[in-house]
Amino acid sequence: MTKKGPNSWATPFFSYNVRPGCEKDDVYNGITCDSSVQVRRVAFSGAVPSHKFSMRPAWIMKNDDELYEGMDKYERHAYGRL
Repeated sequence: MTKKGPNSWATPFFSYNVRPGCEKDDVYNGITCDSSVQVRRVAFSGAVPSHKFSMRPAWIMKNDDELYEGMDKYERHAYGRL
């Protein structure tokens, strides 16, 4: 997905998040970071309607390209549900 190898990240752009190992990426309208960087916080704000996200758990999943190699769309969907 990020073309930066395993354990890489794609996240929204905020200038304070651009660090060594990260660069602005217009494809994702954000930044991509290699495995030397760890994203430690994910926050959602301004959701409309707001009650859709109230008191709901959020799961952050690993999404490396190599995980999906050789899977058809049904297997990828099933993997995403784990």
